[in-house]
Amino acid sequence: MKPQTTTDYELGFKQRLTDNTSAYQAALSIVASYREQRNLIQLFRYNYAYPIDYTSYGNIDFSTIKSFRLEYEMRGLGNLNMDANYTLMFADGTGSSTGSQAALISVGLPNLRTLFPLNVDVRHNIKLNLYYDFQGGDKYDGPVWGKSKVFENAGVGIIFNAFSGLPYTANQQATPNAQAGVVVRSPIKGTPFGSRLPWQLQNDINIYKGVMVKLGRNKSGNVKQGQLKFMFWIQNFLDINNIRAVHPYTGSPTDDGWLSSNLGRESIRNAVDAQSFVDLYNTALAN
Repeated sequence: MKPQTTTDYELGFKQRLTDNTSAYQAALSIVASYREQRNLIQLFRYNYAYPIDYTSYGNIDFSTIKSFRLEYEMRGLGNLNMDANYTLMFADGTGSSTGSQAALISVGLPNLRTLFPLNVDVRHNIKLNLYYDFQGGDKYDGPVWGKSKVFENAGVGIIFNAFSGLPYTANQQATPNAQAGVVVRSPIKGTPFGSRLPWQLQNDINIYKGVMVKLGRNKSGNVKQGQLKFMFWIQNFLDINNIRAVHPYTGSPTDDGWLSSNLGRESIRNAVDAQSFVDLYNTALAN
């Protein structure tokens, strides 16, 4: 096997939007990037081999990832800092993993080299990081209770990450995804990775507090200091149900459409106890 190779190109421009006399600093960046991957490993069917045909691996896959990124940075607007960016990306290749060709090989259509979206092809990505914090020492400008600087080296960060849905391959026929030991294949609907999951929103809150600690003395006798930081992290504080995967026939995260299909109804009729079969299948599907 040859080594897999990755080549990256990136070109950007960054412009400061404020002058040196401004109370805060802001900058805007425009970045274009291109990534090319070659010699990626993929299943390969060796037809007419002696003494029999066989399947192995070869360096036959490649992919390209093209992206455009717009970034905005703001520092020092009072105690508020902000980072925001938008990324537009196109990720295409001949395979998303070393086993992408397995289904084609199993039906006698091996070694097809066609560009499709990769399983990491997030077309749109919007990120926003907001931090409101107080510095320590002479730069502290927060409330003081008695002689205590209660919010010294403390702050709160809010992190949002919204991105368009990942691609998946839709099926033309329902398959029993919740039934173990049963293999039913379906022709794909459209093209591989031609369907998309819904948008997702990741949202976190990070509350932190730094405490200065003494770390002994250096050779000159001066006290060495460090900072011990405590964090309270809340993931998905908006309690959003993000859909991470769906059944390829229905496009639903909860129903694979098997029980209502013709083959599914036949399985119910052939079951020893039809109602028990339906109940157990729905239980497995829900889990």
